[in-house]
Amino acid sequence: MKDPFIDYRFAREDRKVAHPKTPAGWADAYIFFRRSLGFKTVELEKVLRQLLVFMQKRGLASFDRIDRKLASEWLYQGSPQELTILVRLATIRGFFRYLVSLGALDASPWDAFNYPKPKRFMPFVFPVDEIKRLFGYLRGRAGRAGPKSDLYFAYYALFHTIYACGLRAQEGCKLNIGDTDFGSSIFTVRETKFGKSRLVPFNARTGQIVREYLECYRPSEDGMPQDAPLFLNLIRKRFRPKLISGHFSKVCSELGIGQGKQVRGSMVYGGATLHSLRHSFAVHRLLKWYEEGADVNAKLPLLSTYMGHVHYKHTQRYLTVLPVFIDMAGKMLAGEFETTLKDIE
Repeated sequence: MKDPFIDYRFAREDRKVAHPKTPAGWADAYIFFRRSLGFKTVELEKVLRQLLVFMQKRGLASFDRIDRKLASEWLYQGSPQELTILVRLATIRGFFRYLVSLGALDASPWDAFNYPKPKRFMPFVFPVDEIKRLFGYLRGRAGRAGPKSDLYFAYYALFHTIYACGLRAQEGCKLNIGDTDFGSSIFTVRETKFGKSRLVPFNARTGQIVREYLECYRPSEDGMPQDAPLFLNLIRKRFRPKLISGHFSKVCSELGIGQGKQVRGSMVYGGATLHSLRHSFAVHRLLKWYEEGADVNAKLPLLSTYMGHVHYKHTQRYLTVLPVFIDMAGKMLAGEFETTLKDIE
């Protein structure tokens, strides 16, 4: 596709430069513009596509046909939650201000809307005993003889890696053979959620499980080149985050652990999902530091860097969950609880 942004890069200085003729053309131009500034455009493309479909269904041939009533109808379609509304509004407001700045519109209908205050989110964290049950169950299925033993051990090794290293599901699926350094016990996690790469150390237990998978269960017909996927599904392809998330939810249902998403007043309590393993890693790590008498607040930057958080506040939220687990720990035998944590590590 030709870059439409090139034709009117200096449109602010020269209003005579030809502008796109259609809403889709303006959307493409804005996407190219944002990319030229180094921004990722996945969410932007999604929101603009939703708006273009909305306009097409209502026979709107230009953006100046959108008044406040139509803007409100699009913004709240599907009865979205506050966070979704906030993302939609922030994205579309930036786009329309861009149109106004280039003289394509006189004013933006979106400036009349206020940003909603999102509900507070409390992530679900698996108790330590449920983590043990979960991985014990997965390891047991992988140990059974059968045509799917390779697949079951792949799930076991992948889920363990996600939990033990606090990875996002996509990061675990994207790991390649060459990203694993057993000598230094380090994964190289490339091109993460925010387009950055990082080095993630792993413990001896994780190294043992991944090595066992490679030596005994990982199909080797591809010769295991450095750029081959580390974990393979049943058809010898890279796992997809959506599919492994579905399998994880199925396993939780079979074991009767976890809970569904719940909304109570201004709070949203997350359900037991694959991403909950990442939440669980963070809280269990903080809990371990707390038991060791360390300054948990001083440790947060370390955890933030390890997990690849861009904003420090994303790590701070785990402090709201920690008191619940400290109270749980106080009601258990200290020795038994300490042994359980050591087993996980």
